[in-house]
Amino acid sequence: DLEISYRPAELRSALEQVVKEQRPLLLEQIPWADGSDGIDCFDIHVVPLADAGGVAVGVAVTFIDVSLPRRLHEALEHSNRDLETAYEELQSTNEELETINVEIRRRTADLDHANALLQSILTSLGSGVAVLDRDLAVLVWNDHAGELWGLRADEVRGQHFLNLDIGLPVSDLRQPIRLCLNGQSTAEVVVVPAVNRRGRAIDCRVSVTALLDGDRLPDGVIVRMDRVAS
Repeated sequence: DLEISYRPAELRSALEQVVKEQRPLLLEQIPWADGSDGIDCFDIHVVPLADAGGVAVGVAVTFIDVSLPRRLHEALEHSNRDLETAYEELQSTNEELETINVEIRRRTADLDHANALLQSILTSLGSGVAVLDRDLAVLVWNDHAGELWGLRADEVRGQHFLNLDIGLPVSDLRQPIRLCLNGQSTAEVVVVPAVNRRGRAIDCRVSVTALLDGDRLPDGVIVRMDRVAS
C-alpha cells in the first residue's frame, strides 16, 4: 500500500520473485528524484529472510545510495581519458611537454583526491569492504575490513583474495565471485561461519556485487562483509 512499492522502482514483482525463488535480487542504479531538481541513484537489494530452521519468514529491502560513487566513477573515467590524451601529446616540443607535465600533476592530484574521497565513502558504510579486480587481486581494503580480520590495507593490497590467511573462509566465496565475474549474476549473498581478529566465532554475511566497466561488463567485484548480529 506504500508509494515506495512502485516508486522509484516497481518492487512488487521483485518481492514476489524473491519470495518464490528464495534468492536475492539486485536492482542497480535506480534513479530517484530528490525533490530539489536533482536525481539520486540507488542500488536496491531485495533479500529473502529465513529463520534458524531455514523457513522463509520475510524479505529485507535495502536502499544503498550510490549517487556519489557513480559520479566519482564517471569523474575517474574522464580523468583517465584525459591522462591518455596527455601522454600521447608528450611527443611534441619541450615547451608542450612541460605544459602537459603540469597538467598531469594536476590530474594526478585530482585522482588522489577522488580516491581519498572514495575510501572515505567505503569507510562510512560501516562494513568491511574489499574491491577486487578480474584476477581477484585486492585493489581496495577499507578500515572496517582491517578491524574484522586483523590485516591492514598495505598488507593485502595486490594479494590474491582467495589466498588471504584470515578468519573468513574465502574458499566458500569462490562460486559467488565466479558468478558475478562471468556475468551470470550481478549480486550474490551468502552467510558463512568465520573467526574475527580477536579469535571469536561469528557469522558473517558476505555480499558480492559485480563491478561493471563503462560497457556494463564485469571488471571485478565488490565484497562487502558484515557480522550477523546474534
